[in-house]
Amino acid sequence: MTAKVIEKTENRLQKWKEKAVFRGAENRKERKKSKLLEKSRDLHRNKYKAERTKNRELRRELKLLKRKLHQDHEAVRGHSFDLDTMLLCLNIKQSGTMSWRTCRSIIVAFYIYFGIVVKVPSASTIRYWSLKCGYYDLEEKQISSDPYVLIIDESFNVGRQSLLLVLGVKLSAYNFSGSLTMQDVDVLSIEVKKSWKSTDISQEIKRLKNLGYKIAYGCSDGGNNIVKSLKDSGIDRIYDCTHAFSLLVKKNYQNMETFKLFSSQYSLLNRQNYMGQDTFICPPKLRGKCRFLNMYPIANWAEEHLNLVRRLAQKRRTDTEQRIYIKLKWLEAFSDLIGELVQLVKLLKAVFKVLKTEGLSESSIKKVNVLISASQAPFFIKKGIREWIQTNNKQLSEYENLICCSDIIESFFGKFKHEQTKNPNKGITVGCLNMVNFGKKNNRKEVKKAIEEVRIVDLEEWRNDRNLKSFNDKRQEMLKKLG
Repeated sequence: MTAKVIEKTENRLQKWKEKAVFRGAENRKERKKSKLLEKSRDLHRNKYKAERTKNRELRRELKLLKRKLHQDHEAVRGHSFDLDTMLLCLNIKQSGTMSWRTCRSIIVAFYIYFGIVVKVPSASTIRYWSLKCGYYDLEEKQISSDPYVLIIDESFNVGRQSLLLVLGVKLSAYNFSGSLTMQDVDVLSIEVKKSWKSTDISQEIKRLKNLGYKIAYGCSDGGNNIVKSLKDSGIDRIYDCTHAFSLLVKKNYQNMETFKLFSSQYSLLNRQNYMGQDTFICPPKLRGKCRFLNMYPIANWAEEHLNLVRRLAQKRRTDTEQRIYIKLKWLEAFSDLIGELVQLVKLLKAVFKVLKTEGLSESSIKKVNVLISASQAPFFIKKGIREWIQTNNKQLSEYENLICCSDIIESFFGKFKHEQTKNPNKGITVGCLNMVNFGKKNNRKEVKKAIEEVRIVDLEEWRNDRNLKSFNDKRQEMLKKLG
């Protein structure tokens, strides 16, 4: 019995020893692991402290750079963006006919490419900056004491709205060394009404005079309301040469049977081949009433393709050439008319080159008379040009050169209409103030003053005074009334 107890006790002791050895090995392993963890902890702690110190230094450096950047770039009161950012946005927008969102996208791409990390203004913010500059130039800019030449016209009707635009050319700044550009003119007035009578335009001219504008003379097309308003205001008028000569062309060819037949065949060729395999022979599209304002594409196309028909008639033709020859053969029946149009266009091109760049002066009149004498153009256009000169050169006793072309106002309307086509449901809104900025070189001081002084409330008041509502606004008002 005692032996069994002793054996049992020894077995238990052996098991305890084995467990003690195992626990000792595990403890040594854990202590070793703990030492490694302590070393790793110290290593990561030191790394963290180094990175934290580096991060603090970078933050401090960034703060200094931001402070320096803020000092280098001129701040604008009441705005988070600096003046250079505003000028960049406005210059990009004014350099083309892009939308506001496209303008912002260009700036974003610019910043990404050059690695510039700054806040980018939204499209609506850029639009308001532009509107403020336009409003400031139109309503609050200091008026010069130099005499201006008025160029007046009204736009097409958009939703029973008609826009009157008055441009001014400062005679002291224009040297007649080239055609008028958008940089040569100032927008003196933008007004919108349902219609413009001569009395309304006279009142607008009177308002400009009361503001302090000195008006030398005016240049416009033959619109009765504009002609009468200038006359009632006691302002001498120069008849725009482009409209005057185009009217001569219209009077001569509008009811001519030969020209009507030519126009009919011309349009038929376009309709029959516009979507076919021979679309490359299609002539330029006629623009209704405007076709007489620009006869160059018609005459050039007709002359070029008439010569093609004559060359094809003298050679052995391929199947394609035979098909083209049959489609264009009708031009031979109008060879006399085409020759007349070509000579007409050559004369008008040469005369416009003189009058639009040099203005109406003694020297330009001599040049035009030489061109008329050497030209083989129809008699009616030669006579009409001489009569136009005789009628409009009365002011030469007071001025050496006269501005006799108002094409620049058509350029303003053309750019404005292009903006309108991007959103045809918009109508004429406060956005027409952007016309003031067309072609303008932005001055730092004026841009800063405009953005600081002009408020959004001023823009809203300007819009409400002229009852400028978009088509969407009118639609919403109607829906509210009807419930």
